[in-house]
Amino acid sequence: VTQSLGENVSIGFFGYSGKELSNDPVGIQEEVLNHFTMYGPDLALNFSDKFVLNLQYLWRTDSRLYSYTGDYMTNTDTQGGFAELIFSPEGDRSKWYLTGLANYVGSDDNMLDYTSATFHAGYLLRRNMRVVTEFTRVIEPVSYGKISAGFITAF
Repeated sequence: VTQSLGENVSIGFFGYSGKELSNDPVGIQEEVLNHFTMYGPDLALNFSDKFVLNLQYLWRTDSRLYSYTGDYMTNTDTQGGFAELIFSPEGDRSKWYLTGLANYVGSDDNMLDYTSATFHAGYLLRRNMRVVTEFTRVIEPVSYGKISAGFITAF
């Protein structure tokens, strides 16, 4: 659910709850039923159509979560979010744009902890085709960088 507050701000809230049946990946235990709940706020700020800042945060609880240690964790809490800044010099008529993205995940299961930062550049060749390049620096769990390049199209 989201609501605009004027022309430059929108605020929202999301939620999702359910259950999933999963098999033990090492095949020792039987099928396990996990009940989960996710929810959090969402905020978008538009600065004269040139800069758009998107923020989102998430809380999640799992009743039975498989751990990399080979056991199931009960009542596992995970939280995380992202901040994204988009720069389009001519607003929605820009041929090129830049995006910066920061991600964070923290969990009771330390193997799920994750932090990264991404810089993305794109150029629109046509309305439905763009060329992109991206550099991501993963900070946690193990620090490394990765580069991606390609094109995106839709028909």
